[in-house]
Amino acid sequence: VAPARGKNNNIKEFSMLDLKRSGVALACLLPLAVQADAGSQRIIGGSAVTAPSWMVAVGEVVNGNWSNFCGGTLIDKQWVLTAAHCVANAQSGPMEVAIGVSDLSRPHTRSKVDQVLMHPEYYVNLLSNLGYRETPYSSDVALLHLATPVTQAPIVMADITTKDTWQWNTTMLHAIGYGGINPDATKSSPQLLAVDLAYRGERDYWYGDPTTTHIFAGKLAGQDTCKGDSGGPLTYGGKLVGVTSYGAFPCATGSAGGYTYAPAFSDWIVGQQQGV
Repeated sequence: VAPARGKNNNIKEFSMLDLKRSGVALACLLPLAVQADAGSQRIIGGSAVTAPSWMVAVGEVVNGNWSNFCGGTLIDKQWVLTAAHCVANAQSGPMEVAIGVSDLSRPHTRSKVDQVLMHPEYYVNLLSNLGYRETPYSSDVALLHLATPVTQAPIVMADITTKDTWQWNTTMLHAIGYGGINPDATKSSPQLLAVDLAYRGERDYWYGDPTTTHIFAGKLAGQDTCKGDSGGPLTYGGKLVGVTSYGAFPCATGSAGGYTYAPAFSDWIVGQQQGV
């Protein structure tokens, strides 16, 4: 399995030490503030864009300073959808999100996260992969509950049948994020970047298993999401279709990236929202 694309994630991720740092309370859906490893990276081969109202930068506060480590999408006035591996690799500490910000180096306001809800299937897979140099990929989604509702307009989730009409290597999907701008993710930019990526099928084509909750996009060398883009949105027709999850590293070398198909988790999302 290719490396997850959260900050500083690589093929060595998810050791026993990482699990201890993540905190078992995440799986229990308890209120929790989290933080992740340092470093910052952005999308490769993209262009600077004005942030839509629903674009989220997920970050931590360390020694009074906030730093972004993953992306996310505002799906409701008090809810952000991100990748489970972003919060699984986190440590206890204050988590805050910046919403609708085009340039993170400029002054902006942030919202506090008071609860993290990781998909239980991802957590089970995380436990079963302990000791292996492999990152779990199934159900790589998590919800962040904001302490107070925000005024920004959330994105609309696409219908689950949306991908049924997509054509291989022809349908274009839109990825945005605050991730790496070069293949080894050693260079960064504070601006939000976007890139259009061609649809490249589902997981059965790339990995030979029947998982239907993943889609793949990209393959053109020089254009890709990368480390730090994890959890961020993949859109089609202005609606949310994917959550950036994993891909080859170094990035942008001609391999398609993996994205969790967000509409497949609509029922789980609604259930969690109703339970809070």
